[in-house]
Amino acid sequence: MDKKLLQIDLQDIAYYESEGKGETVLFIHGNSLSGKCFERQLKSDIAKTFRFVAIDLPGHGESAKADNPKLTYSPDGYINIITKFSNQLGLQNGFFVGWSLGGHILLDASSKLPNAKGFMIYGTPPLGIPPAMDKAFNNLSFNPFQENYTDNEIDTIINSYFKPNASDIPESFKSFVRNTDGQARAMLGLNIMTGQMKNEINIIKNLDVPLAILHGEYEQLVNRSYIEELDIPTMWKDEIQTIPNAGHSIQWENSNKFNSTLKKFIVG
Repeated sequence: MDKKLLQIDLQDIAYYESEGKGETVLFIHGNSLSGKCFERQLKSDIAKTFRFVAIDLPGHGESAKADNPKLTYSPDGYINIITKFSNQLGLQNGFFVGWSLGGHILLDASSKLPNAKGFMIYGTPPLGIPPAMDKAFNNLSFNPFQENYTDNEIDTIINSYFKPNASDIPESFKSFVRNTDGQARAMLGLNIMTGQMKNEINIIKNLDVPLAILHGEYEQLVNRSYIEELDIPTMWKDEIQTIPNAGHSIQWENSNKFNSTLKKFIVG
């Protein structure tokens, strides 16, 4: 995918865009990953119809590292980037898809996106204050806020992003983790620990647009039962959408089902 650059607050933000000119969709990736993880969406047949855009968050992928890590790698910092990015590229009236950390960022930014037509999240259990991490997540085998990882730790992380015993895990995902600015993880963790996170349970209760929640059949990280107990008045189709034969990275593992579900969400 060809990289494009947009400058936001003097920082270069990389992104990737499909050829379609129809309804817009912004994809926001997970912790230590890249917009390139949405390659199977941006190169799909439906991307010839819809305008798909995938961002590299600051310090991730091919976006520049933050000059002020504590400010940029925070819930408010990411909200600032997403809202300004959307406004500058004319995406604010479209649909938004957030994966894992990207889903949390999307929920947190939703009040700054008043013209959005709908939100889709997956790998993202909405968290309250204080966050019920032990209920929202299954036993994590790694620290998502650790600044540096060994190669073995990266293998463990990426293996957990796919269904158990997956045989086709792309090496590029490991490279994304390896090349991410470690301060992006450390500072985000610090900012969350010092109370800078949003109450996402309240956010989903007060949304006035559809919220689609997808979940991989073999998701290893997120506890589906936790999400099922939440009050989500605008949940699309009134239930979590299961993506078969996939774990945490459903857009890659079962791209055909993911893309068809996304198309249905867009066209209503």
